[in-house]
Amino acid sequence: MPKNLNIQILIVLSLCLVLFSSCSTVKKQFLSTNNRISLKGSVGESIVLIEEYTDRSGELRAVMTSFFLPGIKIEGHMEYFPDGFEFTVTGASLFSNWSNGWTEAHYEASGIYTFQADDRSPGTFECEETDSFALWDITHGEVRYKDAFYRGNDGIWKVKNRIDRIQEISRWLKNSSRFSAIYGDFNKETLYSFAFRNDMEVFLFPELRNFDRLAKRAELPEEYYQFKEANDRENRDSYKKIKGNGINWVSDYTVAVFPEEFHDLRNSGTILRDFEEAPLIFMSFYNIDSFFRNMVKDQKFTGDIK
Repeated sequence: MPKNLNIQILIVLSLCLVLFSSCSTVKKQFLSTNNRISLKGSVGESIVLIEEYTDRSGELRAVMTSFFLPGIKIEGHMEYFPDGFEFTVTGASLFSNWSNGWTEAHYEASGIYTFQADDRSPGTFECEETDSFALWDITHGEVRYKDAFYRGNDGIWKVKNRIDRIQEISRWLKNSSRFSAIYGDFNKETLYSFAFRNDMEVFLFPELRNFDRLAKRAELPEEYYQFKEANDRENRDSYKKIKGNGINWVSDYTVAVFPEEFHDLRNSGTILRDFEEAPLIFMSFYNIDSFFRNMVKDQKFTGDIK
């Protein structure tokens, strides 16, 4: 057999061995259990983290988290394929605390997300949303407020009402198009936005800062500036105020800016309490639609599997 032909055969066999080894390694990774999968987006940050764990009954489960959803852990289970994996959502745990207590909940949930390996780019995965994320019935709720604990049916009732309010307000804020599509942190500026706290407080509760503008990105309504001096001593009697939760709310601002269904909630201080007592849940529900629609669905990730 000619020498050149021998060399060509060896090269072909070597390439086949490399490809087979790579595929075997990927398959071995995917077929292992108790994985920790970090999925990074285009800017190099870990957007999605999926961790497997064994529960008390010995069943293998998984949880999906993200800094975009600091108050929500999405629960489910994993299924592995030679060229990818699938995360099926079964529930969601919500938690947010503050200096005097916490809000905790568990909901049934659904959704299916398939991460397919890209053969042309090793270590890259593309996500397909087979079934969109949805929350269903609440199964657990607990609120602690200073020395008071609300558990059982009372806890479920209080938490469900709070979450329902937060969801409705978040949808209204999002639909207003005044703020960032998604926020990267509650307290500080990130690559994605300014601080969620500042943008929300200056619009929802301007009385806390005497209507001084703190938000840099929010497009505030004309009514905001109309009432800017509402709390100044010279103008303290110019506008109607209602005291709720220790704050004198400028009810004229409420009527001018907020939908009617939120008037009593703002003037009573209920929205402020929800914001202060469940801040991370508040931010998570503002972000959640954009998170799945713009940061996960049809997106490409580089995966780090351990």
